[in-house]
Amino acid sequence: MAAERPAGFFVLGMPRSGTSFVARALTRLLDCELVRITHALTEPSITDGHSSWHSPQLSVEKLKQQVTRTTPFVAHFHPSATPALAYHANRENVAVVFNRRNLVDCLLSWHHVMVKQAHARKEEIDAIGQALWAPLQISSCALQRYLEVSADQQLAFLIENVAPWYIQYVANWENSFRKFNRLLVIDYAALKRDNVALLHNVNERFSLGISSKAICEYSRANPRKECSVPSGLVMGKLEMEKLYAMAARIHGTDFASRLLID
Repeated sequence: MAAERPAGFFVLGMPRSGTSFVARALTRLLDCELVRITHALTEPSITDGHSSWHSPQLSVEKLKQQVTRTTPFVAHFHPSATPALAYHANRENVAVVFNRRNLVDCLLSWHHVMVKQAHARKEEIDAIGQALWAPLQISSCALQRYLEVSADQQLAFLIENVAPWYIQYVANWENSFRKFNRLLVIDYAALKRDNVALLHNVNERFSLGISSKAICEYSRANPRKECSVPSGLVMGKLEMEKLYAMAARIHGTDFASRLLID
């Protein structure tokens, strides 16, 4: 007997790991509603594609009401969302897609986003800081300071302040996977290598019934935007060893190896 097609999807994962591409693809291919769910600063909020990604609006109870309706949906979680938040609304016919990415590439891609915003006006920097720095519990004004220091200082900051959050984030989610009824873990390397094959994998895993022609046409019309890793900042051997030790100390060597190697 074929598995029942999910009524909804939770798309989430490490920042800069391709979650936006997966969420948009599922929304378009399944012709359903996209909601963005964030847990930044104070309480969860749900916003549509035209609203702020980080302004709190709805309570957990309203979140559960939103994702337990009968119409199909794709819920794209902000990286600051916790497993507990997602589990609040989990039910048998909701599928979870979790994106993973090599920790070093995540950190350098995150840096690339910061550098791209170097020319932003003060209010834009505040907005970026609120959206991207809130999970790290770092004030938005730190973004401006980050952009003004040397590359060596930026690298030290990433390792000391950003890497621990990434490491704990992935550990928390992996420990919660057993709570979800239907789960698919996607590696960013596979998405980058062949996004058509990856969408076929999602289609087959959840018995979505999307035609191969539709997947290929969508991919051609909507090329995936590269989550770039700039060449200006490079992790050396000592930095890699520090990241490995940081992850292994609390979560074990197997976890550290998976996090640092695609």
